[in-house]
Amino acid sequence: MAVVQEGALVIELVTGHRAVFQLVRLQPGDIALPLDALSTPAAAPTYRAITVTRIAWTGRDAPGMPERIEQARDMLLAATMRQLTQLGCLPASHRLYVELLRQGTAQLPSHGEIAARTSTSRETISREMSLLRREGVISSGRSGYVLAPSELIRRIARALGVSSETEAWESIGLSRFADELPHLSATTIS
Repeated sequence: MAVVQEGALVIELVTGHRAVFQLVRLQPGDIALPLDALSTPAAAPTYRAITVTRIAWTGRDAPGMPERIEQARDMLLAATMRQLTQLGCLPASHRLYVELLRQGTAQLPSHGEIAARTSTSRETISREMSLLRREGVISSGRSGYVLAPSELIRRIARALGVSSETEAWESIGLSRFADELPHLSATTIS
């Protein structure tokens, strides 16, 4: 069994049409499960390193490992269900907001990459990104950065019908990483 020692990995679901959906972000201490049993002809989960990452191998029988493996499986299943909910319940603009929040403080990927991750067209992403730039939510210029993550999470909360930013972060599966983004607080949505 592999355990992330340092760095960060993402489990992504890659479809036969080359759409990529981010499921889970792993950080030091998390278990990296074998994914081959989850592959189908239509989609396959895969790992992608976000940063230089080091993993260590340990036995399944190591103390506490069976429980950690079960927790990792539960986390992957919950993330898959969240992704299906987002694709089925959120409009394209809000799927874009979720993807922007997943990027955190990193430089944003191309419109084509975001379109593939949100299961929408590049044109829709370009139109929404232009609107967000005009509103000051993301920075101007060719390489954008999220400037107002709290505005994005408020919009997502309203679309999901939840009453707080904390519930919205939990609903999109990013509550573990909300503290990495500046100026966020658990306020009630008005």
